[in-house]
Amino acid sequence: MADALALYRKGNFTAAIEKYQQVLQEAPQSPDAYAGCTRAYLKQGNVNLASGTVTKGLELSDSPRVRVALGEVYSGRAK
Repeated sequence: MADALALYRKGNFTAAIEKYQQVLQEAPQSPDAYAGCTRAYLKQGNVNLASGTVTKGLELSDSPRVRVALGEVYSGRAK
């Protein structure tokens, strides 16, 4: 998770998404990975992938972090 977050903060969203997806392979219910991956997709402007990711995250891990990411997706759709 730390590597994914560091890549995200550096603006390397593609690499961050890959790291978040690796985390999800190992821990498929990780709310942090779903939220991070969703945010990275939004930074790339890919609202559809962000929406799909956060929806799956809510199915597997209904947590406050994922719900906040859902709000960010809704906000991204409004733009």
